[in-house]
Amino acid sequence: MDGRRARLMSPFILMGEKLRGGPLKPWRPGVEDILVIPEFMITAAMTAFPQSRLGVFVQNPFAFQEAHAESMERGLDIRERADWFLGVSQICLDQFELLNIQTGHHLPVSMKPEDFPFREEKERLITYMPRKRSAEARQIVDTLERRGKLKGYRIQELDNMPRLNVSDHLQRSQFFISLLRMESIGFPAAEAMAAGCIVVGYTGLGGREYFTPETGIPVTEDDTLGLVHALEAAVAEYAAAPARLDAIRRHASAVVNANYNSDTFETALLKIWRELDAA
Repeated sequence: MDGRRARLMSPFILMGEKLRGGPLKPWRPGVEDILVIPEFMITAAMTAFPQSRLGVFVQNPFAFQEAHAESMERGLDIRERADWFLGVSQICLDQFELLNIQTGHHLPVSMKPEDFPFREEKERLITYMPRKRSAEARQIVDTLERRGKLKGYRIQELDNMPRLNVSDHLQRSQFFISLLRMESIGFPAAEAMAAGCIVVGYTGLGGREYFTPETGIPVTEDDTLGLVHALEAAVAEYAAAPARLDAIRRHASAVVNANYNSDTFETALLKIWRELDAA
């Protein structure tokens, strides 16, 4: 549940809990307790628990930036209250540096690349996920089909589809259009890379830690025509001389599998836990 939706739903969730179990009993954290809070709730937490120790889990650096600005307007500075911060990506660490946070830790999350195995043989298929940019996605598809430069490729939307089906489509896709937007990391492009797609499109900013010219074809954020041109050029190049793009997609799959697997996540989590426990 994203931050805005969580804020809207919280009163109804609490009401449901009260109806199911009777009046909610007040809870007060002990002196040694540390409340771990998501980044969008820092103002509420500092207000509700002014004496409690806090730890902040930052999954969305953009929400964190807004929440921090809001709390500062109220005279509350999470940097003075939190014992530590956890960030799931490099852009979260960048936000920590921007705010001069010295107690930040990197907890790299996993998108389980083993669920998206690399496939060498592909179909003339271009896939995309429209969730973050639905209007732009429609425009891109309409433009590509109207211009007629896709050399027999068909375009398919991946939406409201079970994970297993998404994996199957990505394994069959030669190209994937990345429509990431304001991401902490953004895993649709990583999933496509793991499966062996040539990824063309936006990094969503946070995706820059894995989506580079060495692993795909990144396009300037929000440059819709630039994305169309880049995809058409990639299709033409692959038809004429596929070796460079094949090398890129193999390298991309290796990078994603090396950096976002479950073992990497578990190792980092245990290391951070030991560090925090010893502090």
